[in-house]
Amino acid sequence: GHSIGADQGKSGAGPVPSPSSDLIAEVLRLDAARTVGLAGGEPSMEAAPHLFLRPHNPPVRVAIVGAVHLAQVLAPLVQAVGYRPIVIDPRDSDVVYVAAQGPLWSAGGERGLYKSIDGGATWEVILGGGEYTGVNEVVIDPSDPDVLYAATHQRFRNVAALINGGPESGIHKTTDGGKSWRELEAGLPEEDMGKIGLAVSPQRPGVVYATIELAHRKGGFFRSADGGETWEKRNDYFSGGTGPHYYQELFASPHAFDRVYQADVQLHVTHDGGKTFAPVGEKNKHVDNHAVAFHPTDPDWLLVGCDGGLYESWDLGKNWRFHANLPVTQFYKVAVDYDEPFYNVYGGTQDNNTQGGPSRTDNVHGIRNSDWWVPLFADGHQPAVDPPNPDIIYAQWQQGNLTRVDRKTGEVIYIQPQPGRGEEYDRYNGDAPILISPPDPARLYHGSQRVWR
Repeated sequence: GHSIGADQGKSGAGPVPSPSSDLIAEVLRLDAARTVGLAGGEPSMEAAPHLFLRPHNPPVRVAIVGAVHLAQVLAPLVQAVGYRPIVIDPRDSDVVYVAAQGPLWSAGGERGLYKSIDGGATWEVILGGGEYTGVNEVVIDPSDPDVLYAATHQRFRNVAALINGGPESGIHKTTDGGKSWRELEAGLPEEDMGKIGLAVSPQRPGVVYATIELAHRKGGFFRSADGGETWEKRNDYFSGGTGPHYYQELFASPHAFDRVYQADVQLHVTHDGGKTFAPVGEKNKHVDNHAVAFHPTDPDWLLVGCDGGLYESWDLGKNWRFHANLPVTQFYKVAVDYDEPFYNVYGGTQDNNTQGGPSRTDNVHGIRNSDWWVPLFADGHQPAVDPPNPDIIYAQWQQGNLTRVDRKTGEVIYIQPQPGRGEEYDRYNGDAPILISPPDPARLYHGSQRVWR
């Protein structure tokens, strides 16, 4: 069996009984087989809350860095933690470390690396920074649990811009369980750094890997052979696509020394500690990868969580099996029609088209995957359906690219309003609003920085 983690649209998992079960958007390093993960959606993919089972106390516990505590009940997940935010001491599961990036859209809040020695009843900040600096990763030395590495990340984001780095971003090391920290510098970039991903070699824990974002879409892969004291840049490769803030996680294979996987649009792997990188292969597989899990004994087995769901390989990525029975698609907005005998539900989804499906069915097996259809491609956003005519669907992809879809004929017409000659260029949100006028369904409203009719 697998333990499954989902973030309203992406999924990841870990094999049982792996001591390191990877969940989408994070890895929970637990000393037991049972883990469950829960994380947030793409708007907060830089950081997200998580749910997990505590290994020495089976009741479900929640890591909430809004209140920075573990609870016996599912409390509101009000703030954000990093991609790989939770480390549990293998010697004593009451000792927990939680990396908190903090609020993604504002300054202040609860940020830094938190430690609990009483199973989450109380917390202490053991590493921090300024009002825009959090900790996005913490990893542990498997041979000495008092040795940990943490990545601080200074960032600022609002609707208009993302400043994804600063002078307080860096890699820090403790050898006494967090009582004292040193920033590691020798061989690392002297300029301001952005998001940093970390991994420790399972075979030789003195070997540490880091992928580092720098300004102007630059950066690279770094390797240390002496526990982080000195670093060597091995490659200019770093995660790209929408930007390193969306990826930039490292996963060191427990089966081969210096084999490291890096999350990216195309999952990449190095077999020589970063000297060379190559795509793993996405044959019949969705892209935008975020989590990798390994089998405890099978070196050819991979489990990958991506924007398209959960994929499994038995040949190191040459071929993939998609797990189609996980209802983990992330819907941004939904709409319903007035069809009969059962109304239909439409939703714009993260990286998985606009989808539509029936609210009920007369099939004895219930609603099946085959009952759903795709009116429009790409990232779906807010849809709407003509009230008197359920065959007319208004669907869009990001930045207000609005279309009119005829369900009967399959015709798709692009209807995004365009500025006139000399008029200001329209600035659409990623999820642009659309509204059908109740008294006159032929009248539509669509929003950029202005309202169109």
